[in-house]
Amino acid sequence: MRTGIVAWLACVLASCAQVSEVRRADGALLASGALQHGLQRGIWTHYHPDGSRQAEGPCKDDLQQGEWNWWRPDGSLEQQGSFERGMKVGEWRSWRADGSRASAGTCAEGLEQGPWSFWRADGTLEREGWYHRGAPEGLWRTCDASGALAALGHYRGGVLCGDWLVRRDDGTWARASYPTPSGVTLVVERSRAPQSAAEEADLSLVRRSGALVDGRKLGLWTGRHAAGGIWLGALFESDQPQGLVQACDAQGHLLAEGSVRQGALIGRWRFATAEGWREETYELARPRRAHDGSWSEERVGAIDSAALERWLAELASPLQPPPALPAAPLAEAPLRERLLDSPPAPPPARAQPWTAYERQILPRLIELYATGSASATDSDGYQVAAGRSVALRDPEGVAKPGEHLGRRLPLTRFARAGSSEPFDLDALRGKRNVLLVILRGFGGQVCIYCTAQLKALGKERARLERGDTEVCIVYPGPKSGLDAFREAWNLTFGYGQEPPWAMLYDADLALVDALGIRDNIAVPSSLLLDKQGLVRWSHVGQSHADRPTALEILEQIESLARP
Repeated sequence: MRTGIVAWLACVLASCAQVSEVRRADGALLASGALQHGLQRGIWTHYHPDGSRQAEGPCKDDLQQGEWNWWRPDGSLEQQGSFERGMKVGEWRSWRADGSRASAGTCAEGLEQGPWSFWRADGTLEREGWYHRGAPEGLWRTCDASGALAALGHYRGGVLCGDWLVRRDDGTWARASYPTPSGVTLVVERSRAPQSAAEEADLSLVRRSGALVDGRKLGLWTGRHAAGGIWLGALFESDQPQGLVQACDAQGHLLAEGSVRQGALIGRWRFATAEGWREETYELARPRRAHDGSWSEERVGAIDSAALERWLAELASPLQPPPALPAAPLAEAPLRERLLDSPPAPPPARAQPWTAYERQILPRLIELYATGSASATDSDGYQVAAGRSVALRDPEGVAKPGEHLGRRLPLTRFARAGSSEPFDLDALRGKRNVLLVILRGFGGQVCIYCTAQLKALGKERARLERGDTEVCIVYPGPKSGLDAFREAWNLTFGYGQEPPWAMLYDADLALVDALGIRDNIAVPSSLLLDKQGLVRWSHVGQSHADRPTALEILEQIESLARP
């Protein structure tokens, strides 16, 4: 660490690029590359503890930018994908140690977004569907060991939802039902009415699918077109396409991507060509195309704006009345459990070490979150120099602090870092107060703000203990990211070092969603529960850098002891 800081200072003083090495506490090389003006630029390489290459790719102004590759210690390629300003974008691929492909899909704004496919080691397709903001969404299919369709149904927010068709061992079909949220209607529209459960499960007949909320299209809708097997996925609000749109071929390769406003293309769009990506920017929204009542079936070559606008019009057109279908018999318990036991999961994110700039500003951030006496937002240049944004995407869409007061936590059991046993907060009821510090979440790195907040709280550990309060740190992230989170903890605080407090993992953001604090993973929040398990004080950040100081938290804890 000292070597890296010295190299960083030398680079700043010389105003030139200089090779820098980041080492673990035991001296093993962690990462190496070039620094210019204190920021990572050019090719950087990360290493496994045994010294073998773990990852390599380009950086720009301290952020991953461009294509990166990851390898296992034995040298086999593990996964490959691209970044834009530190966020996962475009196509991502993963392989097993024997070289067989494991998964392929698309990402946007740092999360899985778009079609994903998963294969068995023998090459047969295991499951296929779309992701929305890092979770399975919409219509998914699973296949048996022969590659034949085994189940078809909906996910909503990563959870099985509605009726799933499941094929029995004898080839007949059954129906497994799962809870559907109030006001939600799941829709699968087909090109013609199926005559049997087998035809109902036939994906070639599916025209479009999605969810209605109170009778209006909302969230992710996908359309399948006979035109070359094109898939189209679009986000909807109040029956209109609004937000991200992606077009892919039948193999899941991204063909076009951009945004729409009220169904009209606007802003930056990119289209796949034989030579690479072609970009178009629409400063003003293009005229929206009306649906003419027909459905495109002609085969197409390159995707262009005209084809996208036609497909969007089809996807947004009024729904056709659903046909009356013969109800398949209810599925037996083993069939239901088979679906529940195997949710689709992309390969886990890999923990990345901090940049030189982040290591340099950490002491100032710790002082900020300890006493509030240091400024660490605009004045320290962090956001400008490192290109990071701490703003919430939808500040009006998250819960306000007062909404949690007087309530119990909706969830109490969590996985715990450093332990194979779950941790249950209910075991503390009647014994101690609980300070629940919910961090931003795991996207491949323990963020600098979260770490500074923890270290600031650590300075006041004795006072926290005197306040008869158990501190529990909650890290939200995808269920598949638990191992990577543990790796990130080790990178941040040292291998083998026990966490100072219970370090809990909120798999698939279950607690975050229940509290209404999801925004670009989670809004950093602090909740103080009394000995009866009721929330007595809460702080929901107005940005990802907005955290209460340790002194402010201590004042709230000490107030619980007052009559």
